[in-house]
Amino acid sequence: SREIKDISNDSRISERYLEAIEAGEIKVFPSTVYYNLFARAYCKELGVNPDKLFVFSTEESLEL
Repeated sequence: SREIKDISNDSRISERYLEAIEAGEIKVFPSTVYYNLFARAYCKELGVNPDKLFVFSTEESLEL
């Protein structure tokens, strides 16, 4: 229910990267390290367990 703009301000992660996380566009990030760090911070900001996201993203990365 929060706006991307507000989450971006609170987390200090650009809206572009938050939108890429939402869309599952891992290739937008300079490296998977950035994706992992930003996605974890985003999950924490939303109160979501980041470990659930990382099971999915790791499997997806292997397919790229």
